[in-house]
Amino acid sequence: MTAITIRLVGEQEDRLFKGIDVDNQKHSLLESWRAYLLLCDSAKDIEKGKPERTKCAQRAIANSQKLEDSGFFEAYVNFVTVWIDTIGQMMRFVDRTRNAFEQSATKFFTKMFPNSTISFKPKQGGSRAGIVGTVTCNGEETL
Repeated sequence: MTAITIRLVGEQEDRLFKGIDVDNQKHSLLESWRAYLLLCDSAKDIEKGKPERTKCAQRAIANSQKLEDSGFFEAYVNFVTVWIDTIGQMMRFVDRTRNAFEQSATKFFTKMFPNSTISFKPKQGGSRAGIVGTVTCNGEETL
């Protein structure tokens, strides 16, 4: 049994309600949180440059997105600081890949120019390697 203090709308003082049965609930994605943490730990443990590290980080990011979309962090606000610390690192593991760059650029430019076409090719020449993205909007190309 639990006692709950509630202030009713329009009342100036709190009221104590005794003898209320409270059924503790768990968020349906609590196991996804645990999986997210395991994936983060695994990604950190895998040697830099290994493709498995990127895959682990990508899976962690996918789990994170499900958690965000479901309102999980509104139910478990104490987990937010851990999430902030870990998601940034997972994003950095993935951001260094060409695929991640292309996905990010595509997402950004399709929001900015909904009817655009985006293409990518390796940078030709120069002292640094890179990728050139071309956005075609209304028949006009821009780099």
